[in-house]
Amino acid sequence: MSDAITGISAESLLQATEQLKESGSESRINDRAPEFQEMLNKLITEVDQAQKEADQSIQNLASGDPTSIQDVVMKMEEADLAFKLMKEVRDKLITAYKETISMS
Repeated sequence: MSDAITGISAESLLQATEQLKESGSESRINDRAPEFQEMLNKLITEVDQAQKEADQSIQNLASGDPTSIQDVVMKMEEADLAFKLMKEVRDKLITAYKETISMS
């Protein structure tokens, strides 16, 4: 074995870990990560926007504006898919919550 590999001990690894914690590298990593609440708010906002766009395209088609039926159908499908995704995320969160509660 090389000297670099044999020179590594559990104590030196613990010291290096403590130095990283003290230097604040963990907090810098966490500062860059978006908060969970922000991600959920963004998802809800995007779903709401997709539904509003679909509603507007339907109104435009009904009022006689030159809108293609394909665009209306595509916006409706996008809104439907976004809503289904949000529903799946909600269902997974509820399942995780119930599992967490049952463990305690």
